[in-house]
Amino acid sequence: RQMVGWNAAQREAALRAEIRQGAERERDLAGACSEEADRTQGLEQEIILLRDTITTQSEELVRMGRAEKDREGKEAELRTVSASGQELVADCTAQLSQIMSALQS
Repeated sequence: RQMVGWNAAQREAALRAEIRQGAERERDLAGACSEEADRTQGLEQEIILLRDTITTQSEELVRMGRAEKDREGKEAELRTVSASGQELVADCTAQLSQIMSALQS
């Protein structure tokens, strides 16, 4: 009987040790899960910031493209105006030559 009681006490002690180890593993896993959740949240924040940065840069590129088109349009308009001005100067010069010739005769 004493032997049976002693074996039961040993088994109980072993079971208590296993329960203690299980509780420690559970705490370790809970801590690891918490750290992973924090890391995941940090990564999600980084993704949001990157997405915002990409959106901002895309919008800026669109604005720059529009500004470039506007600039090209204005340059084309200036070339047209310049060519018209040169034609006008040539016409006026020709007319002035005719007037000068008429006055000299």
